[in-house]
Parts: sequence; structure tokens; C-alpha cells
Amino acid sequence: MRVLIFSAQYLPVVGGVERYTEGLARALVARGHQVTIVANRVPGTPWREVVAGIEVLRVPSIQLLGGRYPVPVLTTEFRAIVNRVWKRHYDLALINTRFYPLSLWAARACHAHQVPTFVVEHGSGYLSFGSPLIDIVVRAYEHVAMNVVRHYVPDFFGVSSQSAEWLRTFGVTARGVLSNAVDAAQIRAEAAAGAWDVRQRCGIAPEAPLIVYVGRLLPAKGIRELLASMPDVRACHPGTVLVIAGAGPMEAELAQFAPAAGAGRSGRDGTLFLGSLEHPMALSLLQQADMYCLPSYSEGFSTLVLEAAVLGVFGVVTSVGGCKELIPDNTYGGCLADHQPSTIAAGLIEALADPSRRRDAARRTQARVDAMFSWDQTAQRLEQAAGRATLPRRVAEPGQELRAVPNPVKRAVS
Repeated sequence: MRVLIFSAQYLPVVGGVERYTEGLARALVARGHQVTIVANRVPGTPWREVVAGIEVLRVPSIQLLGGRYPVPVLTTEFRAIVNRVWKRHYDLALINTRFYPLSLWAARACHAHQVPTFVVEHGSGYLSFGSPLIDIVVRAYEHVAMNVVRHYVPDFFGVSSQSAEWLRTFGVTARGVLSNAVDAAQIRAEAAAGAWDVRQRCGIAPEAPLIVYVGRLLPAKGIRELLASMPDVRACHPGTVLVIAGAGPMEAELAQFAPAAGAGRSGRDGTLFLGSLEHPMALSLLQQADMYCLPSYSEGFSTLVLEAAVLGVFGVVTSVGGCKELIPDNTYGGCLADHQPSTIAAGLIEALADPSRRRDAARRTQARVDAMFSWDQTAQRLEQAAGRATLPRRVAEPGQELRAVPNPVKRAVS
């Protein structure tokens, strides 16, 4: 089967969607399929490369909103790359996320070339930029973008059950779940290869409780609320240190917590901001933590939660998106009812008071991710879904029914 995957951004840009695209592509190649990824280009990346058997094509783009919203630039080079793409036959196309300009273009182009296409939803709530006025505009745009995409593509999936359920907000019934996953052996090997001692390098006492956040630095991740919860946590567990690592719009805000150069000097008020770390170093940081905390407003299925589970690290998370599937109750981790500072503080205080509970829960979660969330399993589900893919016979006029017929892609995966 030849699979075409569209992702607004791809490695070396690091995020949940990018990791999803890479993990699924690698699993498909391992199962004997051919994969081409089309993404927006960021500075310093080539227009074409082949990595681990995966062809990656990057179209020229401009990076708006600090890189959160890449927009293809319709130059002669763009047309040349697109022409290269459509010289081939594809058995299936996959569009990761529904609202980027590349996604909108891909939906129409795949329909025009009669390629069976799936759209994969990676969220479980509206996008948020931390401004009520901007968020109202963004919500309206999300609905407009969805109407465009669903005009051309009949088949939608979620990366978690909650992502699939979220699609009902737009009047879409998901075909199923193509779950986010993880390569457990690779994660453990990377963590070992990137090993470093955060306590020694940053001057954290050996006995100090260590809480870690690793990921994109966005208001919607609940980072401000996590910071606000720490005085209460430290009142109950003196010496507790919060370490934050990542990149994003909140970097300048968090710079006040950066440690001074050299070991033995910690950041302000027991909080350390380390900036962006290479993935192996970030995994090693996670592995050294007493727990990690992810108090997100919404998630599709956080890659951080899966990676931490593989490394046997206890998590305190809001019960959103796929977090609920990996941590269904408090025997698997700390489940927060919301992202309010008082709720986060209570969850962290309770977990820090019971090391035995943390160890038992981490073991359960580790076993759960090993058994249920591998990329090979997700690739198998994609193969099964591809055999039942539908292809619009024509684009319906407004108010008319969009007809779909079974596509004979089943022969390609049998």
C-alpha cells in the first residue's frame, strides 16, 4: 500500500502531531508499505529527504503565530513539488488535523485525484491563545475549516476516544480511533543515551521532591496554574522543586525561573526553567522525576503521558483526551478534575505523601502502555480501516447529500 501523509509540520519541529506522523510512518514502512509525508518547510530543512525509508517532501511556507500556524506559499517551487506528488498513485491519504491551510488544500487535492482519505483529529477541545476575543475568532474559523474539509473527505478518526467524540461538536461522526502510540524500546534507549544528572547540574538537593513538566509552552497546557499551585505544595512538602523544559510562546514569561550558569545555583522560588532540550535529554529528565504534571485544558492524546508511562514515571494529569485511556483512575496515576491551582496542588500533595502508591501506579501504567499503545497496533488498525475507506463520487452542492462509494483499496492491504 502506498500511503500519503499530510502534516502541517514535521521533524525537526517537535510536537505531538509530528511525533504521531513519524511513529505511524515508521510502523507502516516496517509492515511493508511505502510512505510519503508532505509538510510545510521550516528554515534549515531540505525540500526532500528520505529518512528510515520514509520520503519527506517540504513545501515552501511562512510561519505565522510564532510557528503555530504555518501557511504554504504557492510559488513555482510549491507547484513543482506538488506535481511530483501527484505523478504517483496512492492507495490512501492521511491528513493530520483539520484546520491548517495545508490540510484544507490536501482535502481538496486528494478528492480531485480520487484518493481515499482519512482526517485524523488530534484535539478534544477548541484551540486557545489565552485571549477571550482571539479565541472567539479562532472557534469560528475552526467551524469554517471543518466545513471545507468535510465537503471533500467523508472519513474522520480520532487519536483517542475523546478526540473522536469531540468531532461531534462539528456534526461529524468519527469512523473510529487511530490511537496515538509510542515505540517503547526506542524511548527507553533514547533516555539511556541522553542520560544526565539534573540534580547535580542544577544544584537540586538529593532528597528534594522533583516535579517535572516537559512539552510545548502554551497557556492551554495549564503551566500558569501549575506555577500558582507550587506555594501550597511547598508548604506541605518543603524543598519541592518544579522543573519546566520546552519551547513555545511562554518562554519569555518563564525566563525569570531560569537557573544561573553552573551547578549549585537554582532558579527562583524552587522553580527551574531549562528551555528546550534535545529529546533524549528530555526523556532522561522525565526519568529522574518523582512525578510529572500535565494540567492541560484539553489534549488529543498526549505523547508526554505515553513516554512517561514507558519510563515508569508517575503522572498527575487532568482527565482529558487520551490521558483518560492510559490513566483511567487513581490506581494508574493522579487524576485531576480540573486545572485550577488548588486542584493541582491537592493532587501533587497527595501523591508526594505516598511513594508506595506512586511506584505501584507507575508499574500499572507502564504495563498498560506496553500492552495497548504500540505503533504496530495503530498501523494494523489503519490497514483495516483502509480496506473499508470511502471515496466521494462527487462534491455535493450546498444542501445536497455527499455520496460515497466503497473504494477498492482493500486489495492493497490484503
